[in-house]
Amino acid sequence: MTLEAYIEGQILTDEEEILFSREKVSTDAPLPNIGGWYTYSWAPKWAFTASLDWLSASIGDYSGSLWDAQVGVNWAVTDHFGIGASWNYFNLDVNVKASDWRGSADITQSGPFVSLSATW
Repeated sequence: MTLEAYIEGQILTDEEEILFSREKVSTDAPLPNIGGWYTYSWAPKWAFTASLDWLSASIGDYSGSLWDAQVGVNWAVTDHFGIGASWNYFNLDVNVKASDWRGSADITQSGPFVSLSATW
């Protein structure tokens, strides 16, 4: 897996100059992802699904974690097409602890998700 993270923005100096800065880090390495998935079909065309994934990594001055969870139901409209509705939760937390710059970002998204599926 190739992972790249960057932070960019404008910097105001004492002389009121606006400078643009972008700092990034990247790595090619296998990253630990712990996850679990569950599907239960209580009828031939209906299924309950649940999943949970977690990823965490630290590279130099950069560290962070990612959570992704989903709970939903799927309905097979025909033998080849289906629809699903679920509730998704996604959280990304990134931290930078360099001697000349410190910062973090915490992004959370939570809400409904509708999907279409096709099989053959």
